[in-house]
Amino acid sequence: MRIGGIAMDLFVKPRKRENIDAHNAYILGSDFTSLVTACYLLRDGSLKGEHIHIIDSVDSFHHYEPYLSFVDNRSLYLWDILRSIPSIETEGLTVLDEMTYLNHDAPMKTIHNIQLSVQLISELVHFFFTSDEQLEGKQIKDVFSQDFMESDFYYYWHALFPVNDAYSFKVTLHRYMHILTSHSMISPKYCIYESVIVPIIEYLEAHHVVFHFDTEVTHIEIEDNKATAFSIKSEGMEETVDLTNQDLLFIHTSQSKDSIAHAVITTHDEKIIHYLRNILQIDPLSGEDITGGVIPINESAWELNWTIPRQPYYKNQKENECVILLHGLHPEKTGDYVEKSMLESKGYEICAEWLYHLGIPQDRINELSLMSASTVPYTHTSTHCEAHINGRNYAYIGEGVSLDYEYSGSLDYLVHTAMNAVYSLLHITRSIPSYRYSIEDYLSVFSSLYGDETFMESQSFTKRLVLKELLKRIEGSDLEALLKEYKFF
Repeated sequence: MRIGGIAMDLFVKPRKRENIDAHNAYILGSDFTSLVTACYLLRDGSLKGEHIHIIDSVDSFHHYEPYLSFVDNRSLYLWDILRSIPSIETEGLTVLDEMTYLNHDAPMKTIHNIQLSVQLISELVHFFFTSDEQLEGKQIKDVFSQDFMESDFYYYWHALFPVNDAYSFKVTLHRYMHILTSHSMISPKYCIYESVIVPIIEYLEAHHVVFHFDTEVTHIEIEDNKATAFSIKSEGMEETVDLTNQDLLFIHTSQSKDSIAHAVITTHDEKIIHYLRNILQIDPLSGEDITGGVIPINESAWELNWTIPRQPYYKNQKENECVILLHGLHPEKTGDYVEKSMLESKGYEICAEWLYHLGIPQDRINELSLMSASTVPYTHTSTHCEAHINGRNYAYIGEGVSLDYEYSGSLDYLVHTAMNAVYSLLHITRSIPSYRYSIEDYLSVFSSLYGDETFMESQSFTKRLVLKELLKRIEGSDLEALLKEYKFF
């Protein structure tokens, strides 16, 4: 497996491995990561579909929905696999084609105008270049002022990336800071399950990949760094599957740490839609991107954030129906309007809590919340990544796998773990994409945080004199042009 490599490697079809037809692959779990693992085995590993087995104790495919309903435009690993998945809506297109055209024609935007004071930007810049060693064992609150922790920027970022330790916060900034600029977030036509996962399932079925549902894996036998067998239980019968020297095993793994509660509100009540129209200054049923990502509710005890994705969100969604996605980062706490935790609340009570924070008159909240359908909250558990070591014929996939300097709560991360696992075990020579960050990324975001004021104008008189002297030395250079472009002076 090669990371980075020469650019042309990224576009080459991997060589077919000798005796690949003798291989069988067993993937434990049927979630998104497992499905993508099967895709890589088919496309880049050249395994036959009937030799790929996906095993899960559930009785059907998970209706998996990630924490966020959108992805960033640099999801290199996700794009790499979606370019090979045929669209189920438009013949001749791939899922990547479909998503690209949609976002070119109707791009996501942001309604957030987040700006920071000079002092808080100074804190952020200083933190941005702090070494990883200095952040070891520290929480975000240990390295930032209380003013920063209460800023709109922090509430927004924490709603997108709910991490608490300083190192993980730095990783999300380095990886995702470009999303603060325009047209950097991508949304599918419908929910992730219907737009991405269902086409993948149909692709795998068309290639005769074998799915074993209602089948529990009870034991995995590993000897001398090699998986030799695993035991399964199905319909009350137990069986041991012995692995040959050619067989591969992919083990899905994750480790619980914190839970985030999710709820979906579906309403066709014109009164609620009217309130949303006034608050957002856009018709939520227009078919355009509505909220441009999440909207955090800073004063919420549940630490609620919400978003209205592109409508319709579901293929079978009724006309004049609006879907709102809610997330609670502290669902165990007592609500501000509802006197119980989010996890204990019924659907209409969660809707009532949200309406309360929208500023709906309290004498109307109960009536309106009962007119909307809301799912009982389900939890998504964030993970603590471990350094799982792959063996000679087995590899780990999923959120629990540790990848250097990446955020584990994204679809791109999950695809990356699948790609790593397949490429490692089959010794595939095609290079794996790697991220590149540049000075343009940093300058574009910091300039957006200053608003109309340039960096130079925000400095004291003495600092401006020193900076002007330094700028004379780069006069006429490309660096000077770059700094001007991003409002440095």
